[in-house]
Amino acid sequence: MMYKLIIITGQSGAGKTELALKFKSSLDEWRIVSQDNFCNDRNNLLNSNDFFSLNHELPNIINHDKAYQAIMMLLNGCRADVPKYIHRLLRSEGLTSVPGGSVLYEGLHAFYDKRIRDLSSLNVFLDTPFELALERRLKRDLNNSIDNESKMMNYIKNTVYSNYLEYVEPLKIHADIILDGRMTVNETCDYLVNYFNDHQEFLKC
Repeated sequence: MMYKLIIITGQSGAGKTELALKFKSSLDEWRIVSQDNFCNDRNNLLNSNDFFSLNHELPNIINHDKAYQAIMMLLNGCRADVPKYIHRLLRSEGLTSVPGGSVLYEGLHAFYDKRIRDLSSLNVFLDTPFELALERRLKRDLNNSIDNESKMMNYIKNTVYSNYLEYVEPLKIHADIILDGRMTVNETCDYLVNYFNDHQEFLKC
């Protein structure tokens, strides 16, 4: 591969996207690829279901094949078209053309696909206490106009954490480093940047 891949995962609300953005601001040549953008379109389900009656946390809602293909293209220096997924509508609208280069792949199920894990130079697990993650998730979803707070809180408590325990937490064994999600994003980013710079020659290609 011409470039490197870093995978960042952790439970919903752990701070994955924020960490990826901060890391990119420190090492600008990296491209952020959010796993959320590879969700399968499910907008047809909204015709007969309430948004919060559906499970949005399952690994099979991600098109892992498309994610793998896009990451492969980027790591080989080729431009890739990444969908723009809108969660409240449960569908993609348009594409973003991303130039080839090193990739930060972040998402709830970013460790799920072995093909993608095998491409990675560094696997990062952001370990955040549930109450803190819940607070962040609630704030994020309210900002994204998913505006029924009571239904949202019930969904997070009854669906989000149980799915994390079933599908995400067991994959922590694949992490090269585990970061404490209680630290500030500046602290976690500084640690990650320093780790990356200190270990570049030893990282998987």
